[in-house]
Amino acid sequence: MRPFRFGLIGFAILCSGFASASDYPTQQITMIVPLAPGGLADLVARAIQTPLQSALGKPVIIENRPGGGGAVGAVAVARSKPDGHTLLLALSPTIALPEMDRLDGKKPSYELPELTPIARLTAEPFVILVRPDAPWKSFAEVVEDARKRPNAISFASSGTRGSIHFAVALAAHAANVDFLHVPYRGGGPAVTALLSKDVDFTLAAPSVAAQFVDGGQLRAIARSGGEPLKLYPKLTSFKEQGIDAEYTLWSALYAPAATPADVQEKLKTTLRAIYADPAFQKAADGAGLDLKMLQGADLKAFHDREEVATNKLIHIIGKI
Repeated sequence: MRPFRFGLIGFAILCSGFASASDYPTQQITMIVPLAPGGLADLVARAIQTPLQSALGKPVIIENRPGGGGAVGAVAVARSKPDGHTLLLALSPTIALPEMDRLDGKKPSYELPELTPIARLTAEPFVILVRPDAPWKSFAEVVEDARKRPNAISFASSGTRGSIHFAVALAAHAANVDFLHVPYRGGGPAVTALLSKDVDFTLAAPSVAAQFVDGGQLRAIARSGGEPLKLYPKLTSFKEQGIDAEYTLWSALYAPAATPADVQEKLKTTLRAIYADPAFQKAADGAGLDLKMLQGADLKAFHDREEVATNKLIHIIGKI
């Protein structure tokens, strides 16, 4: 298991450049993670918690608020006071949930324009995990087995319409197979379900998977896409295993849409300083986090592309 040492890192981030900004923050900052502890969103939140506190001079409290595949936490932040004291650290499905609601004929619980992205923080493929005694050596073998036994092979997700559910739905649609979906309230509980032999496989971010793969408790049989992983360079992707699907899991920090521009800029500048710190980079690398920050025009372009592509895929897959 890779130790987490973010809390031991001292950050001497100078704030003199904030002279023209507001007095933000004036109280503690609540960072809502819309999933249960133990998954990627929770790990990223805890990675930046201490350096944010050090740089901003106020406590940063992490509040896990799971439900609705991430919608419960997203709604809480979208409807909060837009002063920068309530933030959302969410994963890729944040951009998909409103369109999924519309596909179901329901009014979305929130709309994307209610949230403003401050920064993309990480981006990486999932790792597909099974127990060491599982009969499959690759995800292609899981798919082949599923063709013979529809709905017999089960997977644990982080919640209905969460990132794991969406990634498996993409792969299942591409391979024309059916798996039995067992939703949990976060990536951590999904891994626990696999360890407890309640399901046959699950997906996890590399930083989460490493804690169990390196200890021999679980076995990695594929990655969901992207470039070869630094942690597991020989692990092949869905496409390399003959499954025409790809999914990248990313995390991002959001604020309510009406948050003042100077508060947003202070958060962006602070995050840039944190990411530039060699000690933070070393700790993140040791924890298996793939730091890939985007801000400004690059972030907007990425976010817009992801929204269009994801909504298109939602309509191809249909209701999940």
